[in-house]
Amino acid sequence: MSAEARTEFLENAEPDSDVTVIPGVGKVTANRLKNQGISTLSDLIRRTENSYATLKELVGPVNSHKIFDALASYEEKAGMKSVEEDLNEAMGQIVLVDEKEDKKIAKDIENNKTCILQ
Repeated sequence: MSAEARTEFLENAEPDSDVTVIPGVGKVTANRLKNQGISTLSDLIRRTENSYATLKELVGPVNSHKIFDALASYEEKAGMKSVEEDLNEAMGQIVLVDEKEDKKIAKDIENNKTCILQ
């Protein structure tokens, strides 16, 4: 995708924009997506969850790389995160109550000696 096409897309795209604003999405791909219940930019982002394989299944092989690049650029600009990124961030914010005890419990669980549910 050209820098000009990317810039234009990023400047004009909104979550509720029709999928045809995405570089690489023409009439055929738009109809294919609409037949799958995807009509807006946010619909497509939600369905793909930053997965190229999923996107390729939805849009087919033609221009899938261009569409994926556009979506990734949009998500980066919008500060959007994938479900996996959100989960990793949340896990990183968990504070250990007693680091030494937590490590002991984790080791016991790994060795199948203990299973604690609280």
